[in-house]
Amino acid sequence: MDLVKPATFPEEKIIAAIDEWWEDEKNQAAILTEEESSDTQSVLKPLKEIDSHRVVRCIMTLEPVIGIEIPAKTIQSGGYETISELKIDMVSKLKALFEKKELVS
Repeated sequence: MDLVKPATFPEEKIIAAIDEWWEDEKNQAAILTEEESSDTQSVLKPLKEIDSHRVVRCIMTLEPVIGIEIPAKTIQSGGYETISELKIDMVSKLKALFEKKELVS
């Protein structure tokens, strides 16, 4: 996939893409939850609402928006408690990455 870097940091588009990704994640989780019995407690339920495996999928949706590859080390170790925490952390890190790539280009 060819990535095209925008001229300026697309903060609003990043936030919108995270929101859209999170809605899709919640919808997928709701489908899976409906399939499980409500009487059982799953040992597979993540301790954090947004674990690092989910964030990898988020990063994949953000790369075309920011126009650069996002390294996995960008993800906060252990994941995130809330979507707000993820947005604050990711926007900050992606802005730094975007500006660093701008200096190198």
